[in-house]
Amino acid sequence: MPALVTPASFEPTPLPIVCPQSRKYVGNRPHLCLVLGKIFQFFQVSMLGSRVYRVDVLEWCEGWRVIELDGQGHSNQRESERERVIGLPTQHLSEDEVVELGWGLCRRAA
Repeated sequence: MPALVTPASFEPTPLPIVCPQSRKYVGNRPHLCLVLGKIFQFFQVSMLGSRVYRVDVLEWCEGWRVIELDGQGHSNQRESERERVIGLPTQHLSEDEVVELGWGLCRRAA
């Protein structure tokens, strides 16, 4: 179910959620997300550390974690350093795993 939800309504993220252009804090503004039961998935979220880090999916489910979609256009260089700076558990999904998850959601919804 798509929704507009304020990420700051959950516990704070280790790095602030920001607008990538202005670097201003936007975690207190509603963001488009998918709600899957008690799971909230925010897509293409930028966080400010020593630089702006963009994550594919910032997910809330009793705590924050990051989901990175691996594949074309995604570089795994220095990934462990990036994950350390962001400070959240990170799960990497391949294109095939994303497609399988999508089909599973469709089957459950039918």
